[in-house]
Amino acid sequence: MHDLDHDTSIIPRDIIHQVNDLKVKNTSNDDELLKIRLSANNHLFECNHYNLQVTQHRLVFMGGHPLIHTRPDGSINHFNSGKIHYAIKLLEFDKKKADALSAFHTAQKRYFKLIEEMKETELEIQQLLSSLNKDGEEEDKEMQESRKRFTSLEETRAQMMEGWLDWLAELS
Repeated sequence: MHDLDHDTSIIPRDIIHQVNDLKVKNTSNDDELLKIRLSANNHLFECNHYNLQVTQHRLVFMGGHPLIHTRPDGSINHFNSGKIHYAIKLLEFDKKKADALSAFHTAQKRYFKLIEEMKETELEIQQLLSSLNKDGEEEDKEMQESRKRFTSLEETRAQMMEGWLDWLAELS
């Protein structure tokens, strides 16, 4: 009988250690989540900047200027070389905008993947805690905190998605 008591006292201690390890894992993921969110926001900011540059160059380049014409011998005059300069700048900014948008998309995917991993960790914590609390007692403070963290993660995910969609809508 003494061995049985000893075995059952080990299990809760092991579970408590597992829960603590999982909480530490999510805490360190919080820092990574912040870095990824800042990176994604920076890429969207760059994209907005390049979108403005593209718009300005389109206004200058296309604003009442005819197409680029060549002379019969294939050369271009000075006026056309200025238009070519604007066209090249337009393409450069357009490419930078596309690159920034692609980098944003990559960061956004990493952000949402990490949020899902953190939510899974919270569910794992809740599962471990519920195995400790099989007597049907009131939920303990740890379980309530884990549920709050899970809810907070979901709210953060939804807020970021809405904010990023608003930014992307402005780009289009």
